[in-house]
Amino acid sequence: MPTVSGFRELIERRLKYASAPVIFGSVLYMFGFLWARLWLFGATGSSFGNNMFPTIYEKMVQGLRLID
Repeated sequence: MPTVSGFRELIERRLKYASAPVIFGSVLYMFGFLWARLWLFGATGSSFGNNMFPTIYEKMVQGLRLID
């Protein structure tokens, strides 16, 4: 378990690559995408929507891992 200063270092290092507006925008984009997916594929339960989402989510997680 890292100390508080360790967390602060991690956050500061991440902020060098992504400023607050970028983080805020990506969060808004993610919520918008989730809402659009529910609206488009929620009622039909289309396999296209269910298969498309995990791959995009995994790519996003991989992108966050690349920043570290």
